[in-house]
Amino acid sequence: ITNMPIKRYADHLHKAGELQAYMQLLVDSFNVSTVDHLMCRTLVSVGHDGQMYDCDFNMALDMASRGGGGEASGAPQLPRPSGTILDISS
Repeated sequence: ITNMPIKRYADHLHKAGELQAYMQLLVDSFNVSTVDHLMCRTLVSVGHDGQMYDCDFNMALDMASRGGGGEASGAPQLPRPSGTILDISS
């Protein structure tokens, strides 16, 4: 997942005609034993505007967290966010 091409790198690979080959390399190199140690299973990222993301990769892609998903993956269940981190009262 750390080698997932996003934004400029994905554009570069596409323009060079190498995107499909690179994606196949990622698929062929997948190691299931690393999944339990992914940071995106337990990390919450917060954008400059207070929007919550379930992974920094999703923050880079502007894909805000919609909550849920914890039970199936074994990750802790987080409450569904409503609004941004700035809306949470202490």
